[in-house]
Amino acid sequence: MVKVCVAGKCSKTAGENVSLHYFPKDEPRRTKWIKFVQNTRYGIKDKNKKLKGVDWTPSSTSTLCSNHFMDSDFIEGKIPKKLKPGTFPKSESQKSKLEHTKSSSYRRRDQP
Repeated sequence: MVKVCVAGKCSKTAGENVSLHYFPKDEPRRTKWIKFVQNTRYGIKDKNKKLKGVDWTPSSTSTLCSNHFMDSDFIEGKIPKKLKPGTFPKSESQKSKLEHTKSSSYRRRDQP
């Protein structure tokens, strides 16, 4: 059986530029990952017209793909990609804000 990312509207599988990551066992990190997936599935209905995100819980084989994390969330040089301890998935809007903040702080330091 092929593993796929469980985030809403994402069906990525492991490949050349994508890695899959199992849900952590430690709390509260596990809870934050679950909330992330529930939020991505909000409003999506299954074939029985039941909302998919409301009560979603991961199975032992549930995974999130690397696209839901920042490049800085990974340990450099590890193949396959390995997440740093304490890492949380981020939405596209969160990733954009973090990248903008990071680039703005670099510009401020460089300016006289």
